[in-house]
Amino acid sequence: MTSEPSEAPAREPQPAAPLGPRILEGASLFLLGQGAVLVINLLATPFLVHRLGPGGYALYTLMWTVAGYLMLLIFGTGDGVQKYTAEYAGRRQASPLGALLRATLGIQMAASVVGGAALYLARFWVAGTVFGVGPEELESAGRVFAWVALAAPSYFALQFGVNVLYGGQLFRGYNVFQALQAGVVALAACVLLASGRSIEAVAAAFFCANTLLAAAALWAGRRFLTLASEDAGPVLPGFFRFSGKRWANYLLWVLTFQLDRVFIGAFLPISQMGYYVVSSAIIQKLNMLCGAVTGPAFPMLADLHGRGEAERLERFYLKVTELSLAVVLPLTVLAFAFIPLFFGLWLGPDFSRESSWPFRLLVAANLAYFCTFLPNALAVAKGAPEIPTWLQVVKLAALLVLWPILIPRHGIKGVALAVLAAEWLVMPMCLAVVHRRFLSMGWGTFAAGAWFRPGMPALALAALSWLACGRVSGWLGLLGSGSLGLAFYWASAWWLLDPEAKELLSSWVRSKLKPS
Repeated sequence: MTSEPSEAPAREPQPAAPLGPRILEGASLFLLGQGAVLVINLLATPFLVHRLGPGGYALYTLMWTVAGYLMLLIFGTGDGVQKYTAEYAGRRQASPLGALLRATLGIQMAASVVGGAALYLARFWVAGTVFGVGPEELESAGRVFAWVALAAPSYFALQFGVNVLYGGQLFRGYNVFQALQAGVVALAACVLLASGRSIEAVAAAFFCANTLLAAAALWAGRRFLTLASEDAGPVLPGFFRFSGKRWANYLLWVLTFQLDRVFIGAFLPISQMGYYVVSSAIIQKLNMLCGAVTGPAFPMLADLHGRGEAERLERFYLKVTELSLAVVLPLTVLAFAFIPLFFGLWLGPDFSRESSWPFRLLVAANLAYFCTFLPNALAVAKGAPEIPTWLQVVKLAALLVLWPILIPRHGIKGVALAVLAAEWLVMPMCLAVVHRRFLSMGWGTFAAGAWFRPGMPALALAALSWLACGRVSGWLGLLGSGSLGLAFYWASAWWLLDPEAKELLSSWVRSKLKPS
């Protein structure tokens, strides 16, 4: 079984720049950007929950959920934009990139108008039937969804712009827009609610923020959009074939990661959705933060695949996996151990009681999910997006079986327990398929090259954190324990690093500290 060939025409590409500094630079920018998003949400959420209540906060999060649902209408062309921009942007020869991007933007804008109109006409049905919003909140939900419908073209254009920046490896701009999209809406929501405005005013701010940011993102990516290029006709069939495969995966992703809200609405009160989405939202932000290393890796994987550098790609894959686990493992361990204290200090005892164990189950599930990031990115870069698609089918099937069984018995803990089981079922399947097909790599080689050095300090940190979590109190104790835990982990991980990796990290840090 062979991978689908890239649609790029034959050419003599320039050698790729050294990847070590590029991945570290990209990772640092992703950490700053996603760290900013996480901090914004941590600061805004207590105020939003206090002002809106669990049910109103659930409605606030549904703005983003519904906008994400509408993105299904671009049929995977967002991922196509990322891949083809990554493959063509660094080439000095003429390419069809500019024409391809302009055509794709037009298609996506047409889809946004259709989707927005459909949402507006069906807004009360979506709120009441799909998400289980009660009669007392239905009118308000309808007005919120009307603003989301109006924002659809802007939301689509903003996502198109950030996809272009991502594919072009302009990670600074990409992360700025990611942080601004979350930050501007959250800040506007806090200001409006503090001045006595309603959730409908927050939805209007959602529209305004996306409109302004969409214009800025398209301007930031204008050098790709305005390229004088070859005819895009020869590459369009391959582009749409790839995008169609990715659309199937995205559809399954939405069903997997957003359908939980539909099941909660069917079996539980909307207030329970509020308790659940707090945990779920933190996990998503933590996921983005932990993806600081794997995030910039995809365009580099696509670039290496386009150049045919198979051996270099394999070494790069192992090192990025090792580095990414050194980010995700300590955060996962500390979050699991100290989340009851954090929720109690942050949102109060009710949230600590209701949300702590769902969060713990979700963060354990997230570790397995995170371990599939890079294998899936490699499969997509190799032109085989059907691999993550079929794995998503397996995961969704498991969830559809488990949710109706576990939610009535265990409430929102049942939602999280089903996610945990599904993720740990799929993760080893993903690694086995991708490694066998593209890398010819056995489990022993992969574990020694990617898991051993970050995994050993994580086990020690887990033991220490579990012993300490019941003895820590207050914000000072929480922050001190977290800081000491991270320092212990990264010092231990540094000691275990091989000399080549130490030299790479040291030289990169020296370059950042050197006066410009």
